[in-house]
Amino acid sequence: AWDSATILIPWYLYLYCGDTGILEEHYECMRRYVDFLTSMASENIVDFGLGDWCPPVGGPEGHKCPRIVTSTAYYYVDALIVARAAALLGRKEDAEKYAKLAADVKAAFRKRFLKQETGQITGDCQTSMSCALYQGLVEENEKGKVLEALAAAVEEQNRHIDCGILGTKYILHALTEHGRVDLAYAIATQTDFPSWGHWIKQGATTLWGTWDGNASRDHHMFSDISAWFYKGLAGINPDISKPGFKNIIIRPNPVADLRWVKAWHNSMYGKIVCNWTVKNRQFTLEVVVPPNCTATVYLPTSDPTSVRESGRPVKQQPGITVDDWSERRLRLNIESGRYCFTARL
Repeated sequence: AWDSATILIPWYLYLYCGDTGILEEHYECMRRYVDFLTSMASENIVDFGLGDWCPPVGGPEGHKCPRIVTSTAYYYVDALIVARAAALLGRKEDAEKYAKLAADVKAAFRKRFLKQETGQITGDCQTSMSCALYQGLVEENEKGKVLEALAAAVEEQNRHIDCGILGTKYILHALTEHGRVDLAYAIATQTDFPSWGHWIKQGATTLWGTWDGNASRDHHMFSDISAWFYKGLAGINPDISKPGFKNIIIRPNPVADLRWVKAWHNSMYGKIVCNWTVKNRQFTLEVVVPPNCTATVYLPTSDPTSVRESGRPVKQQPGITVDDWSERRLRLNIESGRYCFTARL
């Protein structure tokens, strides 16, 4: 997981900035690292690294999720990214080679760790199931059961997090992306041990390196909740098909008692803004799309006919194309500009 930074960071820079130069510069190192993992793999399974370091109980190495699960998952992700980078750089042979490797690792992961009947992943804990969902290691028809197993693991801990460094990165995103933002929000807003709120109650003004606070008290260990504020709650997300926020995915998630969110991101094209409020079941979304960009908006609503932009029916407004309505969201494609949407929740 730690070593995969050599692959993940160039990929994130490409995804958020849209420049393939970073991939060109680092490609050889990225490819060689995947080959190194392959040299250690046994039947496409890798058992290497620290695993889900520093869970709430049991000391640094007391994680419930076997290291082999998270390490094999990163092997898959690393191979997949190298395949995508190779395709972008015109290295067709490498693209095919590493795409096949990624597919083989995914198949091996599912065969070795997935219990088809129950959706449980080896370790049967929050990190195990959220890892499989977050890293894309289960098929579409398997996600429902894995999500159920993950939700059960969360409920078993009274809606508290029970993860170390890796699961903490996965769990909020995995729950949100698969329709259980309510559980993600419940985890994020707990105030007793273990939780971020527990730190705050003890006077924390920084992120701590362990849930009990008995080590570093200024550490990046559990900080991905900050990314979740932007991606999961506000709903600002990059589009892998049009990187650098050339097209922006706007997918806000109103939840529970949360009444407002304000977020912005300075992209390569300018400032992206996504603010929303909820009052009397009316959802109001303010969006700013920078010049020369577009956005795909997934607007939450129980009634697509209620959707307005600046007070007028959305279909009558220029710069907006209404796509479809499914899973209580109206999908809109919008051009650059400033918008104010309202909808009934």
